Amino acid sequence: MLDSSFIRNTNVKGYSTEFRSPKATVYVLREPFGWNPAGESFVLTSDVTLEQYAGYVLEANDMEDTVLTERGRHLFFVYEDVRNDVKYTNHVCLYKTLDAFWMISFVCPSDSYDEQKLEIAEWSSSVEFSKEADATTAPVTTEKTPVVTTEES
Repeated sequence: MLDSSFIRNTNVKGYSTEFRSPKATVYVLREPFGWNPAGESFVLTSDVTLEQYAGYVLEANDMEDTVLTERGRHLFFVYEDVRNDVKYTNHVCLYKTLDAFWMISFVCPSDSYDEQKLEIAEWSSSVEFSKEADATTAPVTTEKTPVVTTEES
């Protein structure tokens, strides 16, 4: 669970929402079943496995050689990139629910990733998908908040 230092932003280009704190940023992307990436023959359906979705994500980002790891009910991979002369580590977790695939990226400066690795593992394991219809628009107000919730039908 994320602590109260994380502030939610639902107006972030390319993502469903983000949570930002002084130590890390969490980017959340929901890709519902029936979604078809522009120009692709690949359609996300309930028949697509999490492993197939992961393969699509890695291929779409030219990262086919990236190591994919299973942890509990999700898959994850880690990569680094540089933005504004700062090296960041991206710990990307993939989940499948009853109506969508989710990509949740935990991002922090690379020089603090080793210190935060265990905490990121806890956060990624605490992701909850709720049946509450408006859960994805609720503000973050509690001391401990699920990383993301969504309606499952």
